[in-house]
Amino acid sequence: MLAKLLRAFKEWLSFSPRKSQSRSGNPDIHEINVEKIKSELKIEKEAQKLGEADLPRTGENVLTNVESHIVQVIEKSRHANMSWGSERLRVLIQKIEGVGIDSHFRLINEASSAFNHAADTVLSENQSKLEHFCSHTENVHRDYDFFRQDNGLSRAPNSPTAAKVFMLRSLLFLIVLVEGAANAFFFSKGMDQGLIGGFFYAGMFSAVNIIFAYQFGRYLIPNINHMSPNRRILGFGSIILAFMSAILIALLIAHFRDALGHNIENPAMFAMQSFKESPFGLQEIHSWLLFLLSFIFALFALSDAYKMDDPYPGYGRHYRDYLSAWNGYEQELSDIRAQLNDQKDDFLRRIDESVERISKDMVRLHDLIVSKKTSGDRLKTAIADAKNCLDLLVKLFRDTNQIYRNTPPPGYFSKNHSLQALHLPDFSVDADFQRYETLRKKESLIASKVELVKESIRSSFNSRYEKLGPLEAHFSSASKKEIAA
Repeated sequence: MLAKLLRAFKEWLSFSPRKSQSRSGNPDIHEINVEKIKSELKIEKEAQKLGEADLPRTGENVLTNVESHIVQVIEKSRHANMSWGSERLRVLIQKIEGVGIDSHFRLINEASSAFNHAADTVLSENQSKLEHFCSHTENVHRDYDFFRQDNGLSRAPNSPTAAKVFMLRSLLFLIVLVEGAANAFFFSKGMDQGLIGGFFYAGMFSAVNIIFAYQFGRYLIPNINHMSPNRRILGFGSIILAFMSAILIALLIAHFRDALGHNIENPAMFAMQSFKESPFGLQEIHSWLLFLLSFIFALFALSDAYKMDDPYPGYGRHYRDYLSAWNGYEQELSDIRAQLNDQKDDFLRRIDESVERISKDMVRLHDLIVSKKTSGDRLKTAIADAKNCLDLLVKLFRDTNQIYRNTPPPGYFSKNHSLQALHLPDFSVDADFQRYETLRKKESLIASKVELVKESIRSSFNSRYEKLGPLEAHFSSASKKEIAA
């Protein structure tokens, strides 16, 4: 009896089921644990117990409870794997169909015509605005030319640059500060509040002195360059008035400084009275020094203001209007060209992204198809292993039972038990691989066309870019040189 038991156990060991795929490659598939089933159902113990009682009877043809339980466990495992297979197939089909390579093919094929449409839209949306700027610039240029002709001007305008204007204005501001500081210093000698008290009067007198000088130098004295005799007379007369104004204001400031030295209650009234009685009757050397400084600062301010524009009255203003209109057109033109360039770069970028995406999606599609085939093979292996495990466990039960029984075993012991027929999910991949090969040919075709499509977009961009003609085409070469200068 012991020899029969050892032989049966050795036979069982040599008849182990095929190993299924690893869980890491197929995490949800159900694997049958033979040792666990054998332990939970106590197959050998139950087989011995029934064998010693000569059960099942020799003529019996119905499975024992142990055998029925084995069949139930195996069937449950098979149905679990069938459910896994159906769900796995559904997910894979969904992912395979979700690989949207065709949209990228379409984008590349239609990129050139799509860019043409987008570029034409940009041009049409900005056409009226560009025409407005061009018309405005032409009108301003016409006025500018009329002004030059009416005033006999053939030279280019001597309009200072923005940097030079800033420097001149800074210099003017510095003159105000320096004169104010000088006035405050001299006024402080006669004021109870000292240097701080002198700042108020200093700032007021300095501002008046510089403002008068600025007005003469900026707007009146340039008339000496005008072609009209009356305007030239006005200009030369303005020079005399400017000097007189500078002297008068400097004397008033100096008389105010004298009045502060007398410690009287109302120095302003005293200064005005003394100025009327004796304009040059200054009593202190500091007052004469202040007069000289105020006069010099006025001359500096006058000269500074004169240099802030072209010496011919109105020439600088007409030129700046013309330049502003010109720059407005050029800025609008630059904005439209920038929009076109952005459109071109965007389409080229999208083409490159589509090419890269097609390459990645092709790899992904191939991996999904292989995964589909592998999943089908794993399901077949799991179903076949279930049958092997059933045969193994039933054989272990029957062999052990025969060892301990004294009567012949039932006739059905010599037959393998059949499981329920199953219709496996269709994991066929022939159609998928056929689609993959079709797409791969498309990918090769697209790869050969990509540079041609890009070149077509660049060519369309260049043609539209050149249509946006520069403003120079509307004007004379002399006007172009003036703008360039």
